[in-house]
Amino acid sequence: MSELAAMLADSAVLARRNLVRSRRLPGLLLLATGQPVAVALFLGYVIGPVLALPGVVYRDFLLPGVFTQAVMFAAGLTAVGLAQDRRGGALDRFRALPVSRWSVLLGHVGANLCPQLLAVAATAATAAVMGWRIETGAARAAAGFAVLLAFGQAVAWVSVMLGLAARTPVRARRLGLAWTYPFVLVSCAFLPTGDLPGWLRPIAQHNPVSVVATALRALWLEPGPLAPRTLAPALLWTAALLALTVPTAHRLLSRRGSGR
Repeated sequence: MSELAAMLADSAVLARRNLVRSRRLPGLLLLATGQPVAVALFLGYVIGPVLALPGVVYRDFLLPGVFTQAVMFAAGLTAVGLAQDRRGGALDRFRALPVSRWSVLLGHVGANLCPQLLAVAATAATAAVMGWRIETGAARAAAGFAVLLAFGQAVAWVSVMLGLAARTPVRARRLGLAWTYPFVLVSCAFLPTGDLPGWLRPIAQHNPVSVVATALRALWLEPGPLAPRTLAPALLWTAALLALTVPTAHRLLSRRGSGR
Protein backbone atom coordinates (compact mmCIF):
# COMPACT_ATOMS: atom_id res chain seq x y z
CA MET A 1 0.00 0.00 0.00
CA SER A 2 1.36 3.42 -0.94
CA GLU A 3 1.99 6.05 1.72
CA LEU A 4 -0.91 8.16 0.42
CA ALA A 5 -3.29 5.20 0.43
CA ALA A 6 -2.19 4.28 3.96
CA MET A 7 -2.72 7.86 5.13
CA LEU A 8 -6.23 7.96 3.65
CA ALA A 9 -7.09 4.57 5.14
CA ASP A 10 -5.90 5.68 8.57
CA SER A 11 -7.85 8.93 8.18
CA ALA A 12 -11.04 6.97 7.48
CA VAL A 13 -10.51 4.77 10.55
CA LEU A 14 -9.88 7.78 12.77
CA ALA A 15 -12.87 9.64 11.31
CA ARG A 16 -15.08 6.66 12.19
CA ARG A 17 -13.61 6.63 15.70
CA ASN A 18 -14.31 10.35 16.11
CA LEU A 19 -17.89 9.95 14.89
CA VAL A 20 -18.55 7.18 17.41
CA ARG A 21 -17.09 9.30 20.18
CA SER A 22 -19.22 12.31 19.19
CA ARG A 23 -22.31 10.39 20.33
CA ARG A 24 -21.14 11.05 23.87
CA LEU A 25 -21.63 14.79 23.31
CA PRO A 26 -25.32 15.04 22.35
CA GLY A 27 -25.58 18.50 23.87
CA LEU A 28 -22.97 19.93 21.53
CA LEU A 29 -24.60 18.27 18.52
CA LEU A 30 -27.96 19.67 19.57
CA LEU A 31 -26.46 23.14 19.89
CA ALA A 32 -24.83 22.91 16.47
CA THR A 33 -28.06 21.85 14.77
CA GLY A 34 -30.59 23.72 16.90
CA GLN A 35 -28.95 27.14 16.99
CA PRO A 36 -29.38 27.94 13.27
CA VAL A 37 -32.95 26.67 13.43
CA ALA A 38 -33.69 29.04 16.32
CA VAL A 39 -32.04 31.95 14.48
CA ALA A 40 -34.04 31.28 11.32
CA LEU A 41 -37.35 31.09 13.18
CA PHE A 42 -36.70 34.11 15.38
CA LEU A 43 -35.42 36.42 12.66
CA GLY A 44 -37.84 35.10 10.05
CA TYR A 45 -41.01 35.41 12.10
CA VAL A 46 -40.23 38.04 14.74
CA ILE A 47 -37.86 40.47 13.03
CA GLY A 48 -38.69 39.78 9.39
CA PRO A 49 -42.26 41.15 9.36
CA VAL A 50 -41.07 44.62 10.42
CA LEU A 51 -38.28 44.78 7.82
CA ALA A 52 -38.79 45.93 4.27
CA LEU A 53 -35.87 45.18 1.95
CA PRO A 54 -36.05 46.65 -1.56
CA GLY A 55 -36.57 44.00 -4.22
CA VAL A 56 -36.37 40.92 -1.99
CA VAL A 57 -38.41 39.09 0.62
CA TYR A 58 -36.51 39.11 3.92
CA ARG A 59 -36.92 35.34 4.34
CA ASP A 60 -35.14 34.78 1.02
CA PHE A 61 -32.34 37.14 2.03
CA LEU A 62 -32.00 35.58 5.49
CA LEU A 63 -31.75 31.85 4.86
CA PRO A 64 -28.45 31.76 2.90
CA GLY A 65 -26.87 33.64 5.81
CA VAL A 66 -28.29 31.12 8.28
CA PHE A 67 -26.89 28.23 6.22
CA THR A 68 -23.47 29.89 6.35
CA GLN A 69 -23.69 30.36 10.09
CA ALA A 70 -24.84 26.75 10.52
CA VAL A 71 -21.70 25.19 9.03
CA MET A 72 -19.48 27.57 11.01
CA PHE A 73 -21.08 26.59 14.31
CA ALA A 74 -20.94 22.88 13.46
CA ALA A 75 -17.28 23.22 12.49
CA GLY A 76 -16.56 24.43 16.02
CA LEU A 77 -17.06 20.88 17.32
CA THR A 78 -13.72 19.93 15.76
CA ALA A 79 -11.91 22.02 18.37
CA VAL A 80 -13.55 20.08 21.20
CA GLY A 81 -12.61 16.69 19.78
CA LEU A 82 -8.97 17.61 19.33
CA ALA A 83 -8.74 19.20 22.77
CA GLN A 84 -10.16 16.01 24.29
CA ASP A 85 -7.57 13.93 22.45
CA ARG A 86 -4.83 16.21 23.69
CA ARG A 87 -6.08 16.25 27.28
CA GLY A 88 -6.68 12.50 27.38
CA GLY A 89 -3.31 11.56 25.90
CA ALA A 90 -4.68 10.15 22.63
CA LEU A 91 -2.35 12.35 20.59
CA ASP A 92 0.62 10.88 22.45
CA ARG A 93 -0.65 7.35 21.80
CA PHE A 94 -1.10 8.07 18.10
CA ARG A 95 2.47 9.34 18.02
CA ALA A 96 3.67 5.94 19.23
CA LEU A 97 1.88 4.24 16.33
CA PRO A 98 2.83 4.24 12.63
CA VAL A 99 0.13 6.83 11.92
CA SER A 100 0.72 9.98 9.93
CA ARG A 101 0.00 13.27 11.66
CA TRP A 102 -2.04 14.17 8.59
CA SER A 103 -4.29 11.18 9.29
CA VAL A 104 -4.98 12.45 12.81
CA LEU A 105 -5.98 15.87 11.47
CA LEU A 106 -7.95 14.56 8.50
CA GLY A 107 -9.77 12.14 10.78
CA HIS A 108 -11.10 15.03 12.85
CA VAL A 109 -11.94 17.27 9.89
CA GLY A 110 -13.55 14.42 7.96
CA ALA A 111 -15.67 13.40 10.95
CA ASN A 112 -16.87 16.98 11.31
CA LEU A 113 -18.55 16.74 7.92
CA CYS A 114 -21.34 14.75 9.61
CA PRO A 115 -22.34 17.50 12.10
CA GLN A 116 -22.14 20.02 9.28
CA LEU A 117 -24.49 17.93 7.14
CA LEU A 118 -26.88 17.56 10.08
CA ALA A 119 -26.85 21.33 10.63
CA VAL A 120 -27.47 21.97 6.93
CA ALA A 121 -30.29 19.40 6.86
CA ALA A 122 -31.95 20.91 9.94
CA THR A 123 -31.67 24.39 8.45
CA ALA A 124 -33.03 23.19 5.10
CA ALA A 125 -36.02 21.54 6.78
CA THR A 126 -36.74 24.73 8.72
CA ALA A 127 -36.39 26.79 5.55
CA ALA A 128 -38.87 24.54 3.75
CA VAL A 129 -41.38 24.93 6.59
CA MET A 130 -40.93 28.70 6.35
CA GLY A 131 -41.76 28.56 2.64
CA TRP A 132 -38.24 29.19 1.36
CA ARG A 133 -37.37 27.57 -1.97
CA ILE A 134 -34.35 27.40 -4.27
CA GLU A 135 -35.35 29.16 -7.49
CA THR A 136 -32.52 28.23 -9.86
CA GLY A 137 -32.66 24.48 -10.51
CA ALA A 138 -30.82 21.37 -9.38
CA ALA A 139 -27.37 22.19 -10.78
CA ARG A 140 -27.16 25.59 -9.12
CA ALA A 141 -28.61 24.13 -5.92
CA ALA A 142 -25.90 21.46 -5.83
CA ALA A 143 -23.22 24.05 -6.59
CA GLY A 144 -24.43 26.17 -3.70
CA PHE A 145 -24.28 23.30 -1.23
CA ALA A 146 -20.81 22.39 -2.53
CA VAL A 147 -19.59 25.96 -1.93
CA LEU A 148 -21.20 25.92 1.53
CA LEU A 149 -19.64 22.63 2.64
CA ALA A 150 -16.23 23.52 1.20
CA PHE A 151 -16.31 26.68 3.29
CA GLY A 152 -17.42 24.63 6.29
CA GLN A 153 -14.44 22.32 5.91
CA ALA A 154 -12.11 25.32 5.71
CA VAL A 155 -13.62 26.65 8.94
CA ALA A 156 -13.14 23.21 10.51
CA TRP A 157 -9.39 23.62 9.98
CA VAL A 158 -9.56 26.88 11.94
CA SER A 159 -11.18 24.87 14.73
CA VAL A 160 -8.40 22.29 14.47
CA MET A 161 -5.88 25.02 15.29
CA LEU A 162 -7.96 26.23 18.21
CA GLY A 163 -8.38 22.72 19.56
CA LEU A 164 -4.64 22.11 19.46
CA ALA A 165 -3.93 25.45 21.12
CA ALA A 166 -6.61 25.23 23.84
CA ARG A 167 -5.58 23.78 27.19
CA THR A 168 -8.94 22.18 28.01
CA PRO A 169 -11.99 20.92 26.06
CA VAL A 170 -14.15 23.55 27.77
CA ARG A 171 -11.89 26.32 26.56
CA ALA A 172 -11.81 24.75 23.09
CA ARG A 173 -15.60 24.71 22.98
CA ARG A 174 -15.75 28.39 23.88
CA LEU A 175 -13.06 29.36 21.39
CA GLY A 176 -14.61 27.21 18.66
CA LEU A 177 -17.80 29.26 18.84
CA ALA A 178 -16.63 32.66 20.09
CA TRP A 179 -14.37 33.47 17.16
CA THR A 180 -17.27 33.06 14.70
CA TYR A 181 -19.52 35.70 16.30
CA PRO A 182 -17.70 38.83 15.04
CA PHE A 183 -17.63 37.45 11.51
CA VAL A 184 -21.34 36.59 11.55
CA LEU A 185 -22.54 39.78 13.25
CA VAL A 186 -20.41 42.14 11.14
CA SER A 187 -21.60 40.74 7.82
CA CYS A 188 -24.56 40.65 5.48
CA ALA A 189 -25.65 37.26 6.82
CA PHE A 190 -28.83 38.62 8.39
CA LEU A 191 -29.09 42.23 7.23
CA PRO A 192 -27.75 44.29 4.32
CA THR A 193 -24.63 46.29 5.05
CA GLY A 194 -25.88 49.57 3.57
CA ASP A 195 -26.79 51.12 6.92
CA LEU A 196 -23.46 50.38 8.60
CA PRO A 197 -20.97 53.20 9.27
CA GLY A 198 -18.77 53.98 6.30
CA TRP A 199 -15.59 52.65 7.91
CA LEU A 200 -17.26 49.35 8.87
CA ARG A 201 -19.11 48.69 5.61
CA PRO A 202 -16.11 47.45 3.55
CA ILE A 203 -15.14 45.08 6.36
CA ALA A 204 -18.66 43.67 6.51
CA GLN A 205 -18.94 43.36 2.73
CA HIS A 206 -15.69 41.48 2.27
CA ASN A 207 -15.53 39.21 5.29
CA PRO A 208 -15.84 35.47 4.54
CA VAL A 209 -19.36 35.09 5.92
CA SER A 210 -20.64 37.89 3.69
CA VAL A 211 -19.04 36.62 0.49
CA VAL A 212 -20.26 33.06 1.05
CA ALA A 213 -23.81 34.20 1.89
CA THR A 214 -23.79 36.45 -1.19
CA ALA A 215 -22.61 33.57 -3.38
CA LEU A 216 -25.40 31.34 -2.04
CA ARG A 217 -28.02 33.99 -2.74
CA ALA A 218 -26.78 34.27 -6.31
CA LEU A 219 -26.63 30.50 -6.83
CA TRP A 220 -29.99 29.72 -5.25
CA LEU A 221 -32.21 32.75 -5.78
CA GLU A 222 -31.07 34.64 -8.88
CA PRO A 223 -31.93 32.89 -12.17
CA GLY A 224 -29.85 33.85 -15.16
CA PRO A 225 -26.13 34.04 -15.84
CA LEU A 226 -23.94 34.00 -12.76
CA ALA A 227 -21.47 36.87 -12.53
CA PRO A 228 -17.95 35.47 -11.87
CA ARG A 229 -17.24 38.20 -9.34
CA THR A 230 -20.13 36.89 -7.22
CA LEU A 231 -18.73 33.39 -6.78
CA ALA A 232 -14.99 34.09 -6.92
CA PRO A 233 -14.66 35.83 -3.51
CA ALA A 234 -16.22 32.85 -1.71
CA LEU A 235 -13.86 30.42 -3.43
CA LEU A 236 -10.87 32.67 -2.78
CA TRP A 237 -11.71 32.99 0.93
CA THR A 238 -12.11 29.21 1.21
CA ALA A 239 -8.78 28.62 -0.51
CA ALA A 240 -7.07 31.28 1.61
CA LEU A 241 -8.35 29.76 4.86
CA LEU A 242 -7.14 26.33 3.81
CA ALA A 243 -3.74 27.66 2.72
CA LEU A 244 -3.29 29.34 6.10
CA THR A 245 -4.78 26.83 8.50
CA VAL A 246 -3.78 23.42 7.10
CA PRO A 247 0.01 23.87 7.39
CA THR A 248 -0.38 25.78 10.66
CA ALA A 249 -2.43 22.95 12.18
CA HIS A 250 0.18 20.44 11.07
CA ARG A 251 2.94 22.47 12.72
CA LEU A 252 0.94 22.75 15.94
CA LEU A 253 0.44 19.00 16.04
CA SER A 254 4.14 18.46 15.30
CA ARG A 255 5.01 20.29 18.50
CA ARG A 256 3.42 17.43 20.40
CA GLY A 257 6.41 15.29 19.42
CA SER A 258 8.25 13.77 16.53
CA GLY A 259 6.55 11.68 13.91
CA ARG A 260 5.61 11.72 10.28
